[in-house]
Amino acid sequence: MLAAMRCYLRHGVARTTVEDIAREALIHRTTVYAYFRSRDEVLAGVVLLEARGLMAASDRIMSGDGRFEDRLVDAFLAARRAVAQSPFLSLLFDRDNAAQTVGAAYASGVIQQRTLPTLTGYIATAQENGELRDDVGAPAMARWLLRVQNMLMTDPPEDSDAVEATLRMFVVASIAPRPPHRSAT
Repeated sequence: MLAAMRCYLRHGVARTTVEDIAREALIHRTTVYAYFRSRDEVLAGVVLLEARGLMAASDRIMSGDGRFEDRLVDAFLAARRAVAQSPFLSLLFDRDNAAQTVGAAYASGVIQQRTLPTLTGYIATAQENGELRDDVGAPAMARWLLRVQNMLMTDPPEDSDAVEATLRMFVVASIAPRPPHRSAT
């Protein structure tokens, strides 16, 4: 993984080959393929390795006290800050590399396997507590929220107050419980 990280920093994500990674690690490329099926799987592994702290921080926020919507917004903002503060994560999620990074992570399924069950549990609990709309299943809502988070990670940095306002106006509003429908009389 360290060899891949050094190659990504030196050559960029898109231009790094399995041969580059093997050369950097002083091994044959068949050895890389013994552990990873593809170049994208190597990238997904690096993303998972680098994002461990980010995911742990998000999990601490989401498992805390307070309203679900506040915890969700705080977790999204913490993830954006973590990417902005990490030279390597900011490389992975910059404009040139974001599509490949997110694509590799989704294709491998490693991020979803690690985050979807936990996020789905938080959502299901919030739905049971009446904090979220219940006409959308928790797994579907969790998948959508992960997509939104990935989009936010790849957006250029901007004022966190503006990002928070956008999250509350669009994301939180879309998952908030619906008021009871009144029939016209």
